[in-house]
Amino acid sequence: MTSLITCVVHNNQQHQLRASTEKLANGIQMGINYRLYAIERVETFSGEAVQLVKLRNPLGPGGEYIGAWARGGLEWDEIPAMERERLAVRNMAEGEFWISYSDFVKTFTHLEVVHLDAETSRDEPSLHNKHTWQMKLYQGSWRRGVTAGGCRNNQETFHINPQLHLILSEMEEVIVSLNQHSIMELKVIGFTAYTLPKNSTESINKQFFKKKKSLVNSEYTNSRQVSHRCQLEQGGYLLVPTTFEPTQETSFTLRVYSSKPLKLKLLDTPPSLMKSAIVKAPPLEGKGFSQYEAVFLQLADEHRTVNAFELQELLEACLPNDYIKSCACMEVCRQVVLTMDSSGSGRLKFNDFKDLMCSLKYWQAAFKNHTKEKTGILKAERLRDALLEVGFQLNTDVLSILILRYMRKDGTLRFGDFVSAILHLSDAFGIFESKDPLQNGTIKLSLAEKNFFTEIGVGLAGFGISFLFLGILLFFDKGLLAIGNLLFISGLACVIGPRRTLSFFFQWHKIKASASFLGGVLVVLMGWPIVGMIIETYGFVLLFSGFLPVAISFLRRVPILGTILNMPGLSRILNKIAGDTNRTTV
Repeated sequence: MTSLITCVVHNNQQHQLRASTEKLANGIQMGINYRLYAIERVETFSGEAVQLVKLRNPLGPGGEYIGAWARGGLEWDEIPAMERERLAVRNMAEGEFWISYSDFVKTFTHLEVVHLDAETSRDEPSLHNKHTWQMKLYQGSWRRGVTAGGCRNNQETFHINPQLHLILSEMEEVIVSLNQHSIMELKVIGFTAYTLPKNSTESINKQFFKKKKSLVNSEYTNSRQVSHRCQLEQGGYLLVPTTFEPTQETSFTLRVYSSKPLKLKLLDTPPSLMKSAIVKAPPLEGKGFSQYEAVFLQLADEHRTVNAFELQELLEACLPNDYIKSCACMEVCRQVVLTMDSSGSGRLKFNDFKDLMCSLKYWQAAFKNHTKEKTGILKAERLRDALLEVGFQLNTDVLSILILRYMRKDGTLRFGDFVSAILHLSDAFGIFESKDPLQNGTIKLSLAEKNFFTEIGVGLAGFGISFLFLGILLFFDKGLLAIGNLLFISGLACVIGPRRTLSFFFQWHKIKASASFLGGVLVVLMGWPIVGMIIETYGFVLLFSGFLPVAISFLRRVPILGTILNMPGLSRILNKIAGDTNRTTV
């Protein structure tokens, strides 16, 4: 096989931590890997049998071995010339030497075998006629809250580690090698293997590891590499590389070597919506909702609806004074409105609020099931299981985004963070479910696509407002105004979706506002820009006055226009109009 054997001298303090150039009395350098070429047996004139080991110093000349059987040593005179010629004593390359087996064992502390795959072994001439290893590798990482579950001692988090499916076509001896990429602070690493059917495609849950006995357990050590050689039957296997302690982060490479073809792939779960996370309130109103209705109506407008700011006041009044109240912040309230407002008006009806209260109770139960150690604090490693109970089946990539967005410095989430994650997922799945032609209730999605359309929509709307502003500055240039209107409406459709855009403009109580706004746009397109902009502005104020603070915050981020709106004097005026738009961090 295409393998190299090396030997090295380590002292106890420097073992596998750093190399030392210190020399032993026989000239062998500590910390240097000497290549082992051959082991031969010779017989002296006296009939004594001696075993010799041929080594090579990779540094070449300058580090010569000076012990027994060294180059030019008197020991060579004790064997026949024919033996010296067979061992090529006079034709050895630079750095090559022979050493007796007894001295070899006394001198070197570690013997290491380096296995090379077909591509790498081409660079070593001595391996050209050897049978090559078949090698598969996976490069991954242990990330806190996502894939850093620790060793099997941690039963509650072991299953979140990367899971690799190994398939062997026949019984074979394989070598599994795990390398960590840490340099300064090495983690204690290792891996565990289980038998697993060949047809497995999704990641394995917690219950499997609690019931299943492991087949192979490597040693756990704080070295750069941990390797294990074992004989495996034909079939499928599950490899789980881990750090010894959970939450430890570093990247790694896992390689599997075999003399026969093999397959290695990562097991992961496709993201899907198992059931709706939003719970609908029962049709018959009970006494539980009547206590909320009075408070709701006090804050609602003439259409019996509330915006995000009023919703925050409502939740602060209705929620109990415990960890649940952490969701009564502006960031969560804005996300609630974005997710539960089907009309696109930026406001919620009382029925929407009842659905929210029922959903909060449902989400609280799921949250509580996974926070038994400390009430109100969810460990990031349990977020995937908690969201699965709510109805979201997530893969590692999506979970990584949520952890990056919501995990706190101590590696935990509060209830408000949990609610925000649910709302973001509900919004994302809802958008793609509306575009699913099969409408089968279980879909696969990429959050990157959702972000892509949202960013395009924000960009189009921003450019539209900029064109409108420039059109007004250039004495109502009808071309710029027409382009600005088209870009703004297109951007709005990309951000909230075509269906919600139509619903937003064509609600019965908004007929006057929508007719004015769209009519003004039509008048601008027909060539009467001044009249059209007056009508359009009137309709715009009627349509968007309900979330004027959000609109002002958005306009401040628009290129050119944002610079003007953030000027000191104008900024103070807008702050008074918009009110407090600062977000409260949970």
